[in-house]
Amino acid sequence: MTYDNPTAEAFDLWQDIIGVEAGSSSYTMGTAHHRGEFERLREALELDPTEITANLLLGYYARKHFRDTHVTQAELLADTDSILALLEKPRRLLALLERPEIVERRDLFISSVARALEMYDAADRDDVKELLANHDSMAFLRRDALRSMEKLSVHQFLDGDPEPAEVRPVYYRFVHQWFNVNSMLDAVARQAPGVSLNLIRDPNDYQSYFCFAVRNGGRVFVLSDVPENAHPMQPMLSRRPDREMDRRVAQNWFPYDLMGLAYNEENGQLYFDRSEQKALVVGQSEALPLKPISKLGAPETVWTAMMFGLIVDRFWRKGHTEKALSYTAEMIRVEDKMLTAATKSGLPVKGYAKIDAKPLAREEIMHPDEETAKAFGPRKSFDNLWLEERYGHLVSEESLNVIASPERQHRLALATGEISDSRTPHTEFRFSSDSRVVNTVKVEKLPSTFFGSKEKIEADRLFVARYNYAVQVNALARNEYEKRKGEIVDWYRAKVDANAETLKSWVGDYVLWVPAKGDHARFTGRGYHPNGEQRLRSFAFPWELSNTYERSNNLGFGSHSIGGWDSRGALCAVNETKATYAFTFCPANAKELAVVAGCAEDDLPDVLRHYNIDVGYGGNHLLDRLDPAEWAIDDPWAGLDMRVGIFLSKRGFAKLCANSVRPPYWVEHGVEAETRQDWRKW
Repeated sequence: MTYDNPTAEAFDLWQDIIGVEAGSSSYTMGTAHHRGEFERLREALELDPTEITANLLLGYYARKHFRDTHVTQAELLADTDSILALLEKPRRLLALLERPEIVERRDLFISSVARALEMYDAADRDDVKELLANHDSMAFLRRDALRSMEKLSVHQFLDGDPEPAEVRPVYYRFVHQWFNVNSMLDAVARQAPGVSLNLIRDPNDYQSYFCFAVRNGGRVFVLSDVPENAHPMQPMLSRRPDREMDRRVAQNWFPYDLMGLAYNEENGQLYFDRSEQKALVVGQSEALPLKPISKLGAPETVWTAMMFGLIVDRFWRKGHTEKALSYTAEMIRVEDKMLTAATKSGLPVKGYAKIDAKPLAREEIMHPDEETAKAFGPRKSFDNLWLEERYGHLVSEESLNVIASPERQHRLALATGEISDSRTPHTEFRFSSDSRVVNTVKVEKLPSTFFGSKEKIEADRLFVARYNYAVQVNALARNEYEKRKGEIVDWYRAKVDANAETLKSWVGDYVLWVPAKGDHARFTGRGYHPNGEQRLRSFAFPWELSNTYERSNNLGFGSHSIGGWDSRGALCAVNETKATYAFTFCPANAKELAVVAGCAEDDLPDVLRHYNIDVGYGGNHLLDRLDPAEWAIDDPWAGLDMRVGIFLSKRGFAKLCANSVRPPYWVEHGVEAETRQDWRKW
């Protein structure tokens, strides 16, 4: 076969040598690792059209394969010619990988990195020289640098004319530390045109990040590994933030040790060593030099030099610009912040558009239009909508517009509407006997350090406002619940007692199944799936009192029972002898509450007319952007245990079963399970 491209020939030779074709779905235990090699080679060709990286990586894989391939003397003596013939393709492959044009490109690349390292006074370090001479390590570092240029988020904060062609960019020699990205952007506008490496600290260590700050004339860019959260609340909700940090560490060669990042070998988790950390500051006018780049580890130093070169190539020589400007949340309050900084520094900025975000009104958060609702995320359930209509008008409008630096803590007094502002987190201790009434709620701010496109900033602002709205609705609902809970429970139990004879007439030696909308919940009785798709729950069922486990599951401390108690335990509701069985009703919605209480649905107290504990899965807000009204509002009335148990002796149970009738509600809505379960074997 004739090849126009030597690299294509090298790839074909490699597949022949290892006996595996790229794209094949058939691998053995001994060849499975080649799948990853093919993927990395394909990625290298996409990242680097010069083919230097792909050739270097293929050379590494080939030499490793050759080292791991063994031929015994017996095999060599038995078939010398065939063994020697097998070496023809490896020799040809190595010749292709070491062809003059590739060696020349490789040497030019390494020389350019060495020259860049001289700018940091790092080129003479023995460990750096050793790394530069190791072509295999340089292959992976080059791949990683090219990958970082593709993966790092890019944001442009100013646009204008670039520097004249004769102006050379400055490579700043220190890693700088900042506690506020707004301060860094102000400083970048003042500094000489060039590239700097910065660590942006956050009060939440796992939200800290590294970035390259770039200024070319009137253009200001930031390339960062800033965490990509599904929504603004995710950092405070995440149970394992170290996983996201671990992913970021694996993707880039930033000097993460400067964060104080350490590894716990016992549990395999990353954590932050706070022994040398100092207090955070809100703002700063000058950068805090953290460490010379020349003093970083050899891989980090060389990778940083590569990154600086790639950044200059993209943002100077190629003149890259983003399609739209980015903003920080601070620029909602101070709209001309970047423009002022640029004007003071005399930067040639043009066409700067302010973010122009108006204060949010309660009505647009409570009753969002289609575009606003998109910012909140999807909502699958509207069971709590009645709570929003009941309390939404009481939500503080000021709480929907809080923008502050990350370390600020805010609380809203529900009675007065006043919002406190402190650097100290609120702590509150309650005894079990204390009132559960909520007097204050935490108000989440949109951190002034958040940045992104105008659309992202606005979407995050709306999301935070919706969350604060939901938290207040939740607190107000809880407060009414605490005040009226006793009244509602007394009403319900009185109605159940008055309806006891009807309930006893429904007792039978059977389980009354009804369709279930959601997964099995705490008070919805037994769950049953007679086939792969159908979901059922037990509206009513009998069970044995002797089973302690079943007793704790089927009747809780808050549930109501029909039948007495004495020193023997539960007493039969028919003959007042010791009870052996119980028959439990598990109302899961307002209609079923009315059935058990023996009243019309409209006669239920107002707060019970929306009762529903049979709800479907709404998604995972820890991972996905979901409407906070879906997960930050809990109907407190759904926490009431409305189950009713009738205690029965064996004779009492048999007597009721003999005259049992099915509840009209079940006749209309119930389901005869395809496979009848024997409740005695539960």
